[in-house]
Amino acid sequence: IDTKPVTSLPADTVKTDTIPIEPYVFNNVPLDSMLTAIAVAHGVSVEFENEAVRQLRFHFVWKRKDSLTRVVEKLNTFEAVNIGMEDNKLVVR
Repeated sequence: IDTKPVTSLPADTVKTDTIPIEPYVFNNVPLDSMLTAIAVAHGVSVEFENEAVRQLRFHFVWKRKDSLTRVVEKLNTFEAVNIGMEDNKLVVR
């Protein structure tokens, strides 16, 4: 009988959430990728009413402990975007 301690975890016990807890830096990342990651973590969806901003690239430090409202406030400090929240959805105008 093999009595060695287990040094690796079975695949089904490894967390699938690959975003580190604190903070996560988006560096030169398209807005749609960045917002999708943030939305998934907060259990909401993303809708682009303004397709022109979808591929704009940003540097943004995301603090996961911040509320979604706070994250949206920080993102809205960028002149190029206007993000609102409606019924569990981030809307980019």
